[in-house]
Amino acid sequence: MRRALPWGGVRRTDEERGAAAVEFALVVPILLILVFGIVNFGQFLSQRQAATQAAAEGARAAAVTPLGGDPTAQGIEAMNAALDGIGGCGGDIDCDVTISTCGDAQCARATVTIDFQPLINAFPDIVFPDISYSATAEVN
Repeated sequence: MRRALPWGGVRRTDEERGAAAVEFALVVPILLILVFGIVNFGQFLSQRQAATQAAAEGARAAAVTPLGGDPTAQGIEAMNAALDGIGGCGGDIDCDVTISTCGDAQCARATVTIDFQPLINAFPDIVFPDISYSATAEVN
């Protein structure tokens, strides 16, 4: 039962003690899952953007390699530099450069594949299943 106070407030009686703690305990897990989901989604978008940028940089670097140079090595080096913030090529990040001829010119195709590992995965393979993103860029 609630009792009115002189200044307009309401004082809770013994029957309602602990209700806020129970409500808090029910809401916090849902709130934490939502917050961690937002953080992980932001991390995924960041890695996706890095993969797209690295593929473009690798293809460009391989396509403009001077005669006598190794375009594949130049492309991989450029992709490593672009992916430096998330660890570079290797591990969960696969980098590949393919060189072909396009008439008199040289064409380069760079592919970056990232196997996304969530920062916080409280429920493996349920909330955040295995995610792989591949970005490809081609320069003629």
